[in-house]
Amino acid sequence: MHSVRHALLGAVIVAWIAIGHADTVHVTDDTNINFGTPTQNNGASANVFVRNIGTGGERHAFLRFDISSLPQGEAIDSAVLRLWVSQIQDPGSIELHVVLDPWEEATLTAAAPQPATQFVSTRSIGFTDQSKYVTLDITTLVQDWQADPSSNYGVALIPSAGDPIRVEFDSKENTGTSHPPELEVAPVGPEGPEGPPGADGAPGPIGPPGPQGIQGPPGPAFDQTARVFHSADQAIPHGMEIALTFDSERWDTAAIHDQVANSTRLVAPATGNYLVFGNALFEANPNGERRLLVRLAGLAFSIGTVIAPPLTNGQHTELAITTFYRLQAGDYVELVAYQTSGVPLNVVFSFAGSSPEFGMVRLP
Repeated sequence: MHSVRHALLGAVIVAWIAIGHADTVHVTDDTNINFGTPTQNNGASANVFVRNIGTGGERHAFLRFDISSLPQGEAIDSAVLRLWVSQIQDPGSIELHVVLDPWEEATLTAAAPQPATQFVSTRSIGFTDQSKYVTLDITTLVQDWQADPSSNYGVALIPSAGDPIRVEFDSKENTGTSHPPELEVAPVGPEGPEGPPGADGAPGPIGPPGPQGIQGPPGPAFDQTARVFHSADQAIPHGMEIALTFDSERWDTAAIHDQVANSTRLVAPATGNYLVFGNALFEANPNGERRLLVRLAGLAFSIGTVIAPPLTNGQHTELAITTFYRLQAGDYVELVAYQTSGVPLNVVFSFAGSSPEFGMVRLP
């Protein structure tokens, strides 16, 4: 039987050499403490127990490995703790802890001061794990022990609180199965040859805009715009929409406005996209609301509306509106004022060029 086992082990070693070696580190110390029998030492037991249910007391397992056999200066890629599950009476979860204080297999008991531990991870154990190896990744711990061998006090296996479990693992003293706890340590291997190119990936995100280029030559002249105003106050009755009249022009480059006939209108000289803007200053009154609308072609249809409550501190209420709309040649727009103060209110003329003002620009 031993000769067959040795032959199989030799075959595995040959396979490892062919594909990149790993080192097996066997346990040097393994035991468990029994809180039901605090003075009992279990260093010579054929099994290590982890349990928090059933008769006989709660048990915690302690394992330690001598990693001095690992090649010096060789970086560790992975380290896996392997445990042979010899019996499961109640499945559950165990916690892996790193041990922070010294302990001895021959003397450790539940009655003595316990070495401090620190939680690392959790592993579930189920009935399907019976008579199999279970593994726990302890790569970081072994890397730390390699960097500082004096910190290597091994690991502890502790039942998870609130999760009943009763499980046994083979110890190094179990000669019937020879499945002692062990570490499988794989070093960082040499860089392999470059592989073939992969498939093209998905397009990446659009990058930031590049720097601004130099200014191009001037384009053809395109100037179809007007801005007009009214040189006196205009009364707006309560609750009525009134199209404001405009008797003066700041400029008009395309016969957009007529100061005499239909002075409320700005007329589109050609089909296109237009920016329309207006401004009006209502005289002070604390009641009601104020509105300013851009109305299309004299219909009950506005292409922009702004609504505001009046100021209550004795100041005039100023409203400004800007809208963008596509107009056909000959379409016209009007600037309409509306208020609900309960009495007539003036839209006040302002010499500062802010009220009432109305304008339109055809965009290129």
